[in-house]
Amino acid sequence: MAAGTSRTGTMTKQTVRGYTVALSLLGFTGAWTAIAGDPWPSAPASTAQTVAADDPRIAALDAREAALRRRTADVQRIVATRTAQAAQPPPVRIVTLPPVTQTTSS
Repeated sequence: MAAGTSRTGTMTKQTVRGYTVALSLLGFTGAWTAIAGDPWPSAPASTAQTVAADDPRIAALDAREAALRRRTADVQRIVATRTAQAAQPPPVRIVTLPPVTQTTSS
C-alpha cells in the first residue's frame, strides 16, 4: 500500500456512493408512485354532464358521436362479411359441352 492512503477511506467513499444511489432510486420510485396515483383528479362527471345538458353544441356532438359509432359498427360488420367471403375458394363448376363434330365436304 502506498504511504498516506488508507483502505477505510476508499471503502467509506464506496459506501456513501452506494447509499446515495439507493436513496436516489427510492426517491425516484416514490415520486413516480405519487404521480402515477393521479394526485390531481379531473373534474367530477356531474359537472361535465351539467355542461352537456346546457350547451346545445355538446348535445349535437354527442348525437354525432352516437351516429358515427353506429356507422362504424355497420362498416366493421360489412368488412368482416367480405373478408369471410374472400377467404372461401370459388365454387367448382363442372360443365359438359356437346361433342365436337366435324364434317368434310368433297
